[in-house]
Amino acid sequence: MTLKELTRISVFTAVLIICGNIAIPTPIVPFTLQVFAVSLIAFTLSKKEAFFSVLLYVIMGLIGLPVFSGWTGGLVATITKPTFGFIIGFLPMVFLMSLILEKMKSKKVLSAVIASVSGIVVLYICGLFVVYINLKYYAGTPLPFGKMFMGYCIPFLPIDCLKFILSYIVATRLKKIVFLEAKKASA
Repeated sequence: MTLKELTRISVFTAVLIICGNIAIPTPIVPFTLQVFAVSLIAFTLSKKEAFFSVLLYVIMGLIGLPVFSGWTGGLVATITKPTFGFIIGFLPMVFLMSLILEKMKSKKVLSAVIASVSGIVVLYICGLFVVYINLKYYAGTPLPFGKMFMGYCIPFLPIDCLKFILSYIVATRLKKIVFLEAKKASA
């Protein structure tokens, strides 16, 4: 990897850490800007850079650095929380979104919509799977899928959709700025 790639990965990991800690507490899981940051990463960086940026975030949190929501971290403390599946879900989400965006370069808005829908579906599947496992085996109180979906997805869906739209707008502007800077540097 080049120094530019490592720098972009590090900067966007820092953005994800900050966005993950801008939170509005709720009884179930907090509303954060993590989905905004992950989709911003997918819309802005290359597939490889995007994946490594989110992977770095996940690894940092799991080894104990306080990067997750509420400035928490640590393997044992994290895997038993309802949000763990969503944290792990950021990896397939960013990969799938980046892959779709890469394959459909010529159709920018359509690719952004397809990538966003695919990303949120993958994220919610991973999140609900881990919620189910944690509730059934750790808490001993499994919930039916419908109740989990109503509690862990439906309240967040409208806001997550807004986050995708905003991240696409911000990424579009960011890419123009980065492109202009790269053009000036090569001239």
